[in-house]
Amino acid sequence: MGSKKELDLFTQFYLDRIKPTWKNLGNLALGMYETPEDAFRILTSYSQILRKAAPGTYALCDLIETERKKSGKKVRRIIDENLEKCCNLIGQKYERVAASKSDMNKNRKLRTQSVGKLPRDTVIDRIAMKHYRLVLIKKKEFNSYQKKDKKTKALNKILLNKVLKK
Repeated sequence: MGSKKELDLFTQFYLDRIKPTWKNLGNLALGMYETPEDAFRILTSYSQILRKAAPGTYALCDLIETERKKSGKKVRRIIDENLEKCCNLIGQKYERVAASKSDMNKNRKLRTQSVGKLPRDTVIDRIAMKHYRLVLIKKKEFNSYQKKDKKTKALNKILLNKVLKK
């Protein structure tokens, strides 16, 4: 070969690779996925930009915000008072949540009944963090939900009413 060094096979493939761009992304995905829905699902699941909150989270935050504006109470207090509704909106069974520590201190039977259940503070922290991430960090998204998405808001109110009837 003379003065040129021989390149190993891996280096040659690296140099000759097809660089993915937005223009050729469809052609590259065509070879990797069977349907466009599969490619779109993969792109959206790993995208930071396209991450959206679950529909129940919007209803949850809407419930918390309306209660907070009415009563002026803190977020964790509102969640504690409406824990059964909040658990249903995030898909957590309320029966699997332990009683509060003050209730356990008053009634010793609750302490034995709450063995093996999720700690109440942990569940409240999860709900508070969902509220924090959507209402405070993604403020524009939540405000646009409250102003524009009346159909989605109506669906979430129906979902909330089903939770209240249970």
